Amino acid sequence: MLLLPFALLAAVCVDERTARTAVVLLVVIGYGALLTTFSRAGYVAGAAGLLVLGGAYWPAPRIADRAQRRLLAVLGTLALLGAAGAIWAVSRAGDSLGVRGQAWEAALRLAADNPLGVGLGRSGAAISAAAPGGRTFVHAHNLWLNWLVEAGPLGLLAITAVAVIAVSCAARAARAKSVIGTVGLAALTGFFLMSMMDHPANLDRIDALLWCALAVIMAETPATWRNRTGTTPAPAPARPKHPRHGPQRVGAAG
Repeated sequence: MLLLPFALLAAVCVDERTARTAVVLLVVIGYGALLTTFSRAGYVAGAAGLLVLGGAYWPAPRIADRAQRRLLAVLGTLALLGAAGAIWAVSRAGDSLGVRGQAWEAALRLAADNPLGVGLGRSGAAISAAAPGGRTFVHAHNLWLNWLVEAGPLGLLAITAVAVIAVSCAARAARAKSVIGTVGLAALTGFFLMSMMDHPANLDRIDALLWCALAVIMAETPATWRNRTGTTPAPAPARPKHPRHGPQRVGAAG
């Protein structure tokens, strides 16, 4: 789900017919593998990624009004807050969500009792000890709750800032018709949406892939913070041109 949008980018960028066919075949196999997981959260996140991929490529660049962009950003933020509120309400409703409900309820209790967190990598053991029934948990089944349990509110604030900055930069690049920004926005949307119901980055290999995806997206974003004063940067001094091949003649007559 995180890499399939980038595979679609490869299918667009490859010109040779045989190579493009091979890449498209891999994309089809990848989405087929997503279907075989029988994960409802994976299905929703994968579909959301595809919708964002299409929406970011066609309608989004046509939204030039800043007020409309701010409205979309506010709606997206309210949707995330609403999802977080729903998770909190469900976690207080007993076993309505089975294993996830138990993990979320225990995670919220741990977060209230440990404002500085229980320590990185210790959420599974702490939740297993706090949850009733003797069930063993590896993580909180929610990336954001897992950070809250392990690193406290400051850790949750930090990872939320990373996510918001990455998504906003990808959206800005997608609006400018950047292909990398478009596929990056689709990949992050699906991944962070699934992270509301699970914690895929708990695995080291997926964690490394997430940070690689973030690096690619941020590398596509210009560093506008360097020129916040609005002044035009000074042009670089001109350099004399030298021949690309052969020895350079020093002191030759013009």
